[in-house]
Amino acid sequence: MNDPIITNRLRLDPPSSADLDALADIFAMPEVCTYLGDGSPRSRAQVEESLAKRIECLASHGVTIWTVRARVDLPATDTAPAIAAGTVVGDCGVIPVAWQGPELELLYRLHPHAWGRGVATEAATAALERADRVGIDRLIGLAYDANTASRRVLARVGFTPRGETDRWYGVRLHWHEREGH
Repeated sequence: MNDPIITNRLRLDPPSSADLDALADIFAMPEVCTYLGDGSPRSRAQVEESLAKRIECLASHGVTIWTVRARVDLPATDTAPAIAAGTVVGDCGVIPVAWQGPELELLYRLHPHAWGRGVATEAATAALERADRVGIDRLIGLAYDANTASRRVLARVGFTPRGETDRWYGVRLHWHEREGH
């Protein structure tokens, strides 16, 4: 299952070290990392380590965090410039929670220029379809209380709110679940 996932506007590619520069640039942005872990931007070394984990995850589970690219030109919006086809706009996928599991979680992280365009929903839907194809029938989604956009995406792609918990990542998060697909 190393083939890319193609949607109307996006291409989700298997992880590759060739994407390191683009992903490192995205994860160096404070606004991208606000709701990730401790909220601090990621170093190039951290992104490189994550890419290695993504490659291993794909081999082990048939799913991973895919590199998300615009497959077609995305027009400018009131708040963001146009995005050219082929541009890396972030990542999205399914991995073991905190790289440990046993639960699997859906996640998506995007460049601010991709926000508000339905990119997270489109990418998440594609990643979930791949998870379904490899037989994953239960997934969780986690979001900080202030991250209402992420909670809306989880609802749009079929996750049910289950309350708040600090079970994962050691911080209070909204827990959503998707079963039986």
